[in-house]
Amino acid sequence: MLYSTLMSIYRSNPLFALLLSCAASSVLASSEGSGCSADTGKTECPSLLQTTSATVAKRMAEQLEEEGEDEDEVEEEMEEESASEQVEAVEDVDALGSEFSKPSTRVDALSSTVAEAIAAAKDAKNIASDAKASETELAKEIDVMKKRLGKLEEGNKQDMMRSDDQDLRGGMPLTCSQEEIIRTKLMTEMKVKGKRTARIIRAVFHDAIDENNLLVKNKETGIWEPAEGNYGGVDDCLYSPLTQGDKGHPEPTHNKNLGGISVEYMKLCTRLCKSARFANTTLCDKSKNRCEVDLRVLGALVTIETAGGPRIPMTWGRKKGKCGNMIVSEGKTAPEPALRFAPSLTGLDDADSFRTAFDRLGFSPKDQAALMGAHTFGKLAVCAGGLNGIEKGNFCNDHAKLDPPLKLSNFAPWSKPQGGPCIPVYGKIGGGVSNGCWAKAPGGDLAPVFARSWMNRSTTYAGMKYGRGLGDGGFFDTTPDTFDNDYYKLFADDTFGGKDVCCGKMKKGECDRAKGSPARITKRNAAGRGMQAELVKGGECAISWCRDDRKDKTHMKSTRAWAEAPHDFVKKGAKFGVTKRIIRLAGDWALLGNDLTHASVKLFAKDQSAFFEAFKVAFTKVMNKGYKNLVHCSDDNQKQADKSDKLREEDNQKQADKPDKLRAADKGNSERKGKGPR
Repeated sequence: MLYSTLMSIYRSNPLFALLLSCAASSVLASSEGSGCSADTGKTECPSLLQTTSATVAKRMAEQLEEEGEDEDEVEEEMEEESASEQVEAVEDVDALGSEFSKPSTRVDALSSTVAEAIAAAKDAKNIASDAKASETELAKEIDVMKKRLGKLEEGNKQDMMRSDDQDLRGGMPLTCSQEEIIRTKLMTEMKVKGKRTARIIRAVFHDAIDENNLLVKNKETGIWEPAEGNYGGVDDCLYSPLTQGDKGHPEPTHNKNLGGISVEYMKLCTRLCKSARFANTTLCDKSKNRCEVDLRVLGALVTIETAGGPRIPMTWGRKKGKCGNMIVSEGKTAPEPALRFAPSLTGLDDADSFRTAFDRLGFSPKDQAALMGAHTFGKLAVCAGGLNGIEKGNFCNDHAKLDPPLKLSNFAPWSKPQGGPCIPVYGKIGGGVSNGCWAKAPGGDLAPVFARSWMNRSTTYAGMKYGRGLGDGGFFDTTPDTFDNDYYKLFADDTFGGKDVCCGKMKKGECDRAKGSPARITKRNAAGRGMQAELVKGGECAISWCRDDRKDKTHMKSTRAWAEAPHDFVKKGAKFGVTKRIIRLAGDWALLGNDLTHASVKLFAKDQSAFFEAFKVAFTKVMNKGYKNLVHCSDDNQKQADKSDKLREEDNQKQADKPDKLRAADKGNSERKGKGPR
């Protein structure tokens, strides 16, 4: 039986044929003293016999798998061999044995080798089967993990991003009469002309620029990489750029003072959506969370219009993002993501970087110039953006050369050498007699004065105390509470090269703000640091702007222009002062560094209507960022609303006319339908 088994395998399996041939050669070589001696063990046949059982097993397993046979099928086939084949196998094996010097011993050894190979083949087959099963299970697990990862990524994207699906189902679209009601409420209840309202405009712009413009940190490399996908826009989620361009951490002051404004809009939304007039509109669809986001945009439009700017048509249908807090990334411990590119607070020497940033955000040179004009309304708050002390530095001491120039009516009674009628009164610009109160000290130092009833270092006059000096922070033009083109008038005729005029002397390659007389840097090294400078002839009164590099918060400040705004427009005017100097940040000054943006500055300075039209176009782009299907209010919506109201009234009347039993039956049917199948 063993012989028949061996010969059956010998004929059906080439691997065993080779094995048996080599075994025979080994036996003969050993008995005859040929080159296949056990001592050398280096000829071809012995080396094949010395192949590890694992290798042989692997070959056998592969062979068995290719033929699609398992171990039981092989044994079954061997038992079913015909008797004639068994006889032939015996004869063949006997013939082979006659060639051996010690046939029984050698065949026994060969049988043992074959048995071991068969056992190894079984093990290999089991291993292969287990491996295949494991591979199948692993593939299933990978597929599950991919699905989970996809859901996780989608969830993360939902957290920081907003869906593009902006359908307005879930209520009636707003009518134009309803929009006017909301505009009126914003003007009256939200007090849009107050000191905090300019930040509403800024908040909409900061909210818009994250559209497809975020960075996320690679956990393995630590590198900030662009976030893929279609996301962002105006959705009540504000992010910050990194402190060092494409590295560092989110800039902590980018969205300073913007987070608190949402509370007021949330309260207004609550009041509106509780009223019957708005409860069934798309604005109050809770599943979309539209109200607060849309109202912030409308609040910005109402602020612009109320401050004297153009009326911009409103669009409706925005959706609140799933970012949790309105201010998302801010500071070293801020969560991801961060803005990929945004206009910088500093970078005064690189006008091209600002043009590039606005271009990437989808704004033309004219758009850029118009949007920067939003600075015409508002101020730099006290300690804003780390620019505390921005009011300090050399300032012209000649009252006739200030902008606007001072008259006798501007001087306080205690001014030297000659006093005037301007007695500061908190709440009244210029004490009610001029556009601002100033005084000269005995030494000839000229400075504004303001009403203050506490703190040291106050001037006392007629039993009252008055503060002295330019107020903390700054304005961007001389009419900070009005949306007009004065912003452009103040620097349209200046050049970008004016950035090299220091407020004080050049110190360690940078511009000091107060020490020494103004100096112009005439030579810089490759890194941009000043190498040579010369004094400015005529000093502060001969220039309009000077540069301050203190603490890397580079900016330009006026040496002659000033403004006293309404006292409720500034923060704590009785403490920090109400008269401020005019400021230009890097983004403002960059408008002079590009021919196209500078041309727009000159145009807007001459023609306010051109500025208004350009601003309408640019700000509409801002407020619609991230959306494709926003809608305007419509009189057709009014007709639809009236029709809906009429149908509702008719239905209510029908219900009222029904007998009590029928109404009860209708209610029961409705409740059963609502439950649905279990």
